[in-house]
Amino acid sequence: MRLVLLSFYCWLTNYRFRRFLTKGLRPYYPTLTTEEIRTKATASLTSVSTFLAFVVAVITWLATQEFDTLAKLLKKDEARHPLIWLTALAFALPYSSFWLERHISGVSVETTDHDARRKKRRSRSSLLVLSLVASVFLFLGAPAFWPSWSVFQPAFSLAGIIMTAFSVAFLLFALEFYDSAAGWRGDVGLHFHLASIASNSYLLGVSLALMGASLCVCVSKYYRTGRLLAASTLVVLVTMTEIKGALRDLEAP
Repeated sequence: MRLVLLSFYCWLTNYRFRRFLTKGLRPYYPTLTTEEIRTKATASLTSVSTFLAFVVAVITWLATQEFDTLAKLLKKDEARHPLIWLTALAFALPYSSFWLERHISGVSVETTDHDARRKKRRSRSSLLVLSLVASVFLFLGAPAFWPSWSVFQPAFSLAGIIMTAFSVAFLLFALEFYDSAAGWRGDVGLHFHLASIASNSYLLGVSLALMGASLCVCVSKYYRTGRLLAASTLVVLVTMTEIKGALRDLEAP
């Protein structure tokens, strides 16, 4: 049961080292020590805790502000199903972009062949671009094409609240894994995976929190600003991570 839960969580966050959970570390970590990992994990605990406290405060405020409005919409039969489907789409598309970005970064640990890496990155990057285009169209194009459809605003707001709630869960996992990585128990491989999963969870949690905050702007009268902010935030987050990945690739042999 524990292994099933671990495998599911690693897939959910697309942990790129999940294939090496039982195979040990790759040869390019020969000098990595437990003390180095513990020091990094201890330093990260403060930032994760601070961000988690902020997100919890935000989601509490959003829930109290919008609970009545969303409850009324869900009671209307004519608006319930479009609201549910649009909310799911507004959540799934940005999440898939973050997941696919991690899928691209995982190429570096899947093979050492340069040509194979390039082919995999190209195919996975195509899927990421499609996901980004679909997300931008949903947030900016669809409401412009169908301005009379009033369900967009509550759907985006609800998706923002759900993203913020998921970010709390991922940040809690990051806090727990970092705390375990900072402890004494385990060898260097265990500490490495704990810290890596924590870092992966933290990145995903922060990304969802920023996207959720952007979409929650749609709650207010600044509906158009919220849509633009959500699309821009998604593009910036993915671009930033891709640039960091490109810099790391320059060091690869």
